Amino acid sequence: MFSIIGIICGISALVKISKDSSLKGKGLAISAILIGVIVILLQILVVVTIYNFFKPLSDVAKNFPENTPEQNLEQCLLQKNGISKDMCIFFVVIAYKNQTEQLERLDKNLCDMHMTIANLRNVCNAVLRKDASYCENIENRKSKINCYGVVEEYEKRNKE
Repeated sequence: MFSIIGIICGISALVKISKDSSLKGKGLAISAILIGVIVILLQILVVVTIYNFFKPLSDVAKNFPENTPEQNLEQCLLQKNGISKDMCIFFVVIAYKNQTEQLERLDKNLCDMHMTIANLRNVCNAVLRKDASYCENIENRKSKINCYGVVEEYEKRNKE
């Protein structure tokens, strides 16, 4: 919003300066226009990046309840490698963590084969393989605690 105002004011100032040679500030007017344009381009880049990040999750979420875990993971695996693919796989595995029979059907090497972010891969392995030892490999203390909590919750539910 302010970038548009900066562009308008910069153009207005540039027009007035070009008509009246006694006025100064041509460089400042040009700077206002350039900064406004750069800010708008950065805003567009941020919006496109956010859209591309959440699109894979959105695609999976559309049909999530009707699809099997395999179908949802297939949607995730169609994505390019990166954080959005890792997050998609992670969310599918976590979503099915309380549904033992559905989780059992998934390939146990899924996390290692397709995920690039170490912490997400370790939590994914801990849930998928029902093995809290994967939580030890997580560097972030809070993530490590959450990993143990997820595995512990999974184990409690399956004992009941």
